[in-house]
Amino acid sequence: GLAQGREQGIEQGREREEIRGLIKNISNMQGYDLNAEQIMKFTDSIRNYCIKNDIIPPFLTIDQEGGFVNRLKVVAGPLPSCQRVSQCLTVQKAYELYSLQAIQMAALGFNMNLAPVVETCTEKNKIFLNGRSFGSTENVINYGTAAVNAFQNNNIASVIKHFPGNTNTDPHTGLPEIDVTPAELEEMLYPFVQIMKNNPVAVLMSHARTSIVDKDVPACLSTKWVDEILRGTYGYEGIIFSDDIFMAALAKLGYPPEVASVRAIEVGVDCIMISEKRFANAAAAIIKEAIREPAFEEKINKSVKRIFLCNPFTRWIIMKSGVQSISPYAPKAVNPKTK
Repeated sequence: GLAQGREQGIEQGREREEIRGLIKNISNMQGYDLNAEQIMKFTDSIRNYCIKNDIIPPFLTIDQEGGFVNRLKVVAGPLPSCQRVSQCLTVQKAYELYSLQAIQMAALGFNMNLAPVVETCTEKNKIFLNGRSFGSTENVINYGTAAVNAFQNNNIASVIKHFPGNTNTDPHTGLPEIDVTPAELEEMLYPFVQIMKNNPVAVLMSHARTSIVDKDVPACLSTKWVDEILRGTYGYEGIIFSDDIFMAALAKLGYPPEVASVRAIEVGVDCIMISEKRFANAAAAIIKEAIREPAFEEKINKSVKRIFLCNPFTRWIIMKSGVQSISPYAPKAVNPKTK
């Protein structure tokens, strides 16, 4: 997927007629028979090109959850599924495991991981999650916190997902419909609320529609979920991702990529996840709306600034400019902690 943004905002983009990636997802290294040296050369080539051309290098991300979502299986050490980790390791040992993974990821040139999943496993979602959850609410909080801290203490930005949750319907093929009571909703959100206290760099929204909150719109396109709840109620100020806007969950509801991308920005999403190379229509729709509507342009500029403030490569620019406060969501080495 490629999250599109403007390097210096819409005005400069109009003059230079270009859109540059702020976040590049190297989605799958499996199947390409790449060794560690080749991956390092690839990630280095991206950064070297950016530096040579006075471009702030992007976040380089990957899905490295563990289990069957293990994109670095052929080059990194073993990484069991979240379920297996919580069943076999103490929280401290899990922290050490994820720290080792983070060190390897950083050595390969990555600086962001689209993990961990911090959804509690229930009868309503266990088929879809399929081992990607740490299990009970308590386990998700304890092991999810360990994972986030392990990644970010070792300079890998962590993206917790999928807020507010999922069902057994796979959003790649259909629309998840979450039907819960107020008490069940509170319990479903509790792990996210607790883990966000550790300032994960980003939160990735799900495509699920929740009848009790917004019965008409998927979470990633919902003002209630993104702006009112995640930003407002919970005060989260890190990067907010959409899930992949090419998934069937949106298309079947009347949101093709060019519509979904504009809607996501309107409700406050910072980073549009696109898995396909065919992103020209979505990019064109965003540019057209930014030219038409100044308020939309300002939303883009705020998102670009938020992503830049979280990017480790912008720290020296921020400090050089005299700004005293760096985003608390920027990954940085701190004293190790698991809880």
